[in-house]
Amino acid sequence: MSCHHCETNSANPESGLCDSCEKKEKERINGWLYLPALGLILSLIFIPFNIYHYLNLIISHFKETAFISYYAITLIVSMFAMYIVTVMATWFFLRKASKTRNMMIIYYFSGLILSLILTVVPIVLYKVTLQNHDVGILTGSIIGTVIWVPYFILSKRVREVFVR
Repeated sequence: MSCHHCETNSANPESGLCDSCEKKEKERINGWLYLPALGLILSLIFIPFNIYHYLNLIISHFKETAFISYYAITLIVSMFAMYIVTVMATWFFLRKASKTRNMMIIYYFSGLILSLILTVVPIVLYKVTLQNHDVGILTGSIIGTVIWVPYFILSKRVREVFVR
């Protein structure tokens, strides 16, 4: 029986692929790794829109009050830092670099910190009530961190794709 992919070498009975095609298949980004890849790409698209939105809010507030709070400055700086982390994580992920595992862990924890700055800090500082949207942001970030950080630490698949 020949390999399903290259059709030249003899195939292993379990996978239907030859040894060289199996090795190439293990090094590809596929399976569950599509989800973090999708998250990175969507973050690259949506973070600039969020920065623009919050900058407009801060500028309009400044025009009315001539005041910019430390919270507003922290928020914008954090969003720019998150965008830089996202760009770096995406770069390492798509290049399948050996530093991808660490970068993805930093990416997920940075997202958690940013969601805390967006949701919890206004509650503590300004006694703002928690909205459904805030709960969604915080819950999504916590769930993402709890699921994906252990996955990038413990997964054999991550080691095969990103660690050489």
